[in-house]
Amino acid sequence: MAGGFVALGLAKSIINSIPIVNLVTRPVLDLFPTILFGPALGAAALYGYEKGDPLAAREVVQEKAAALRREIDTVARDVSAELAAQKRALSRQLERHQDVIDSTARVAIRSVQEMEQTVVPALERGYRDIETHAQRTLSDIRDSRDGK
Repeated sequence: MAGGFVALGLAKSIINSIPIVNLVTRPVLDLFPTILFGPALGAAALYGYEKGDPLAAREVVQEKAAALRREIDTVARDVSAELAAQKRALSRQLERHQDVIDSTARVAIRSVQEMEQTVVPALERGYRDIETHAQRTLSDIRDSRDGK
């Protein structure tokens, strides 16, 4: 693993030291962090050496990648089923809340109509009574000034 780390670091340094190639390779090579890929490369080389096939690690990695892909697909199916169930539950809740909102709006409209029928006429009567009383009082004040 240490050998892979050293080999990858050395390879990146050599490639990045080439002046014109450096402009193209540096952004790409920077995507491969040496601290992660170096040990993986060393482990793959050691595994290939032990098996007698330099590409033996490739087959193992492909098997693991295929298993991982199947697992991810299974999780995605499970999650999408759960999301669909939650979406249905939220839709039902929204429908119930919509009924409450509609009911509240109907009650508010009725309340406003009742106020228009009862409170507004009472306020108008009260205003007329106050206006009549104010006119009488003003008339009494004028009469008292005039000496009547």
